[in-house]
Amino acid sequence: MFYFLYLGLAQGIFFTLNSKTEFCIGVEVKKSKELWGDYVISGEGDKNVITTLYDPKNIVEYINEKDTREGKFAIKKPAGGIHRTCFKATDGIQKTVSLEINTEELPEDKVITEEEIEPFQINLKKALRSIESINRNLHFYQRREKVHRNLAEKTCDRVMWTAVAKLLTILSISLLQGWGVTKLLSYSQTSKI
Repeated sequence: MFYFLYLGLAQGIFFTLNSKTEFCIGVEVKKSKELWGDYVISGEGDKNVITTLYDPKNIVEYINEKDTREGKFAIKKPAGGIHRTCFKATDGIQKTVSLEINTEELPEDKVITEEEIEPFQINLKKALRSIESINRNLHFYQRREKVHRNLAEKTCDRVMWTAVAKLLTILSISLLQGWGVTKLLSYSQTSKI
């Protein structure tokens, strides 16, 4: 089964690709434009889809790599006319395709005059000052974070050693008490005899 859809003003489309079918989307491109797009195929057996981009003369401009479920294409100066992007399922499992496709006009070559350069230079200097300020702030926060990290590590070490000292103190007091009780009991037993 073969479907054809003409994509005009929309930039993206989401559709279901049934088993063993081919679904094509056509986009009209003017000569002075660039054609680009990306797609993602999802569902079981999502790597069993052949994606092909044809120019108006039915010549293949792009074909996906094997075992991929997503891809991108960009044609810098495509021929004017309707370009078709076709998705063909090679197995019997239904899949979902998300396609974003767009055409953009290529920038024209333009000579820049002296008056246009001056505002650009002023804005560039402002941007450089802002970047410098951001860089200084980043270094400040890095130093501050390092100081706080060192302080936290020292505090953690002090707490640990204090806990060890308390534990040893409690253990030694317990041992002394145990020793004292055994001496007292042994003294009381020897004095009764």
